[in-house]
Amino acid sequence: MARRSATGPLLRATTWVSLVMLLVGCTGGPSATPSPATFDPAAAPVIVDEATALGALLGPWRAEPIPLWPALLAEIARDCPASMRPFPAVPLVAVDARGGGRLQALFAGAGRQAACYDMTIDRQGAVGAMGGGMTSTGDGQSPVGARALRSAGVSSSAIGADRNAITSSVFIGEAGAEIATVVIAMPGQARMRATLANGWYLFWWPGAIPAGTKVIGLDALGQEMATSDP
Repeated sequence: MARRSATGPLLRATTWVSLVMLLVGCTGGPSATPSPATFDPAAAPVIVDEATALGALLGPWRAEPIPLWPALLAEIARDCPASMRPFPAVPLVAVDARGGGRLQALFAGAGRQAACYDMTIDRQGAVGAMGGGMTSTGDGQSPVGARALRSAGVSSSAIGADRNAITSSVFIGEAGAEIATVVIAMPGQARMRATLANGWYLFWWPGAIPAGTKVIGLDALGQEMATSDP
């Protein structure tokens, strides 16, 4: 069983586009060029080797996001909404995949958000939405500034016998159009790159969040532009 708690308001989405081209083009991998917050439909999508990606998804947690293939993204877009009722009519805008057999999926648009946490994936590449999630209506705040970050909070879960032991923490937030990369700065760890797609960042950590953790937005040259608490 999983216990899930969340902190922070979930805020208005600033932009959304089509599922497959957006997410294949923006999820990125360890050697990929960081994608801009606003998706360019003219950009060529990342070509993903399914066997390699699936092996990484089933392997240990990693600090860099794993690129996903279109059929898997379509399955996530179908299975997450089917696992929760009611579910807002908004598209899938970001998936954070970085091993551990888990996926985090974010849907947003028209001031509404929803997420499926800790979706599972098996050795055949089939996904399951059993980790819980959330739905939320935006509170009417103005769009995030072009050079700014705005956290929508962190959701933490405990999976296993000890329901007080946090096993995953999911960061969600918005990034302005001039933010090219979002990294997580955590005490005692090298900086870790979040998934950045469609003006939203998404990142999951396999445990509790240490005090002093920050979310940092970088420009296309790698210079710091914005800092936020998780």
